[in-house]
Parts: sequence; C-alpha cells; structure tokens
Amino acid sequence: MSDKVMVQAAVMVLLREDAGQIETYLTKRPATFRTYPGRYVFPGGTMEMNDSDHLDCAIREALEEVGICLKRADVFFLSENHVDHYLDDIQYHVFSYAAKMPDDQVITLNPDEVEEGLWLRPNDCLQKEKESKMSLTKITRRNLRMLLDYKTLDEVFRK
Repeated sequence: MSDKVMVQAAVMVLLREDAGQIETYLTKRPATFRTYPGRYVFPGGTMEMNDSDHLDCAIREALEEVGICLKRADVFFLSENHVDHYLDDIQYHVFSYAAKMPDDQVITLNPDEVEEGLWLRPNDCLQKEKESKMSLTKITRRNLRMLLDYKTLDEVFRK
C-alpha cells in the first residue's frame, strides 16, 4: 500500500438561529466535481499558497463559494479531523471553523462551485441523510453531530 498524501483543508460552518433553533448552511457540490460530487458540505476547500493558515483558507472559501465576507475575529475554531478520501491515496487534514451569519450580508452562490445551498437544523440534515434524501461527507456529518450538543448560538460560541 502506498503512502497517503496529506492535503490541508478548511471549512466554514455558517450558523444562525431561526425560531430559537440553530440552523447551519450547507452547499451541494456539483455532480461534475471529481471529489464528493452531489454531496452536501460546508463551504470550504484546500489551502492555497496565499492562505497564511487554515483560518484564512476557511474565510476565503466562504467568500468564494457563498459570497460571505468574514473577519478573523468573528470566527471560532470548531474541530480538527483527518479523513481518507474515498477514491485516492489522499488524507485530508481538515480544520472546521464556525461563524454567525452576518446580519448585513446575503448569501450569493458561486455557480462554478455550488449547485445549491440551504439552511437546515443539524438534526434535520442527519435525518435526511438517514432517509437517503441527502448525502453528506464524513467531516460534514461529524460537525453536524457536534452541533447537536448546543441549543443556542451563544452556547456554540461560548465553548
């Protein structure tokens, strides 16, 4: 077996409260993408040369994919995971960050990177996957499960 190639990546978990419940924003990857086609994920991707760190990567990806401009001070570390890619000898080292959806911004999808996007409660996402109505990646699933521990955004950002 060959050695795995380690790829550095980051995702941005955008959160809001609706009717007193936490919702998160997921994007659907285009069916034409080589990695995770048609899967629902948080905005994110691999680090680029101009990214100074994983947080820069997550902020850049949120802007590129869904048009949301975030400040470093408004973003919080959520988790760090390693996951093997299902097709190749690649292991992703993924840092997940969370931010409240800014009240003064509107999501604008980049059609080159996102097929659709939607706000859902974490439990609803997991239920849709269980019913085969939505396909999630391991990192997305792990972060959604972690969010189940919180009832409000204040609890998430107090951790």
